Amino acid sequence: MVRYLGLLVLLCLIACGGGSGGNSTTPNTAYFGIVNIGYDTPGLETRVDGTLAATTAKGNFTKFFVPSGSKNINVRVSGTTTDIVNVTRTLGTDKTPFWVLTNPGVFLIDPFRLPTSNEAAVFFVNSGTEAVDAHLVLSTATTVAGAVQKWSNVVAGGMGEVILDKGTYKLFLTAPGSTTITGTSINLNAASGKTYGVFVKPASGPVETYAIPI
Repeated sequence: MVRYLGLLVLLCLIACGGGSGGNSTTPNTAYFGIVNIGYDTPGLETRVDGTLAATTAKGNFTKFFVPSGSKNINVRVSGTTTDIVNVTRTLGTDKTPFWVLTNPGVFLIDPFRLPTSNEAAVFFVNSGTEAVDAHLVLSTATTVAGAVQKWSNVVAGGMGEVILDKGTYKLFLTAPGSTTITGTSINLNAASGKTYGVFVKPASGPVETYAIPI
């Protein structure tokens, strides 16, 4: 099934106006996200400038509101002392970076801009062991012909992104240069717009599909 990753924690490190879906009435507020795909109980701890902010369970997405500017972000498995992510980054209000942690892969989703209410930002992450072609198609498609986006020869650990009209899409995988489908996702519903859609090719098993409202 599609995993609709809700905003489980709306963490305000400054006084934030209420409102679901990531809205804030406070000027100069930036935000970032953590997506836990691969780490089971007890989950992932995120610290901002050394302060424990939240724990994200497997299959969930946590969104953090912070003042704009330079922030140190570190993520580790709860109860451990080894950082999986440890980065200092300048956060602004014009886009929403987030980290996808697949165990062992770490992927930074850093769109060049936010999608509008009529658009979706769709990402493909290859957390497998072999290169693939990834074909983003409409949900009604049965072949790779007419793909709305093709990411060619995406190596293990690679990724691709596109911003396109809102709608319902799915992903076909093929060997590089081939049109024979070797993997198929379920549908990604981005018909409401302002969505991050993430397709993940794991090391084994079917393509995983995540829809993240922003």
